[in-house]
Amino acid sequence: MAMHAIYWKDDDILEVRLSDKPIAREVSESWHVHKSYTADGELAAVIILDAIKKGRFRSLAKSARRGNLG
Repeated sequence: MAMHAIYWKDDDILEVRLSDKPIAREVSESWHVHKSYTADGELAAVIILDAIKKGRFRSLAKSARRGNLG
């Protein structure tokens, strides 16, 4: 699977999916950033809450354009 992102505008949530494998566990890095891992420890997704409100979506988009995402 190619990496893809989904943005839920009504909830201001950005999800960046990195794997199609089932998610086995989730870790909160902070109040706004959560990571999901597969059973074999692979990073499957990154969830960003209040993505635009906290300015994280804009920063992520700039990083992606520069090729620095990942």
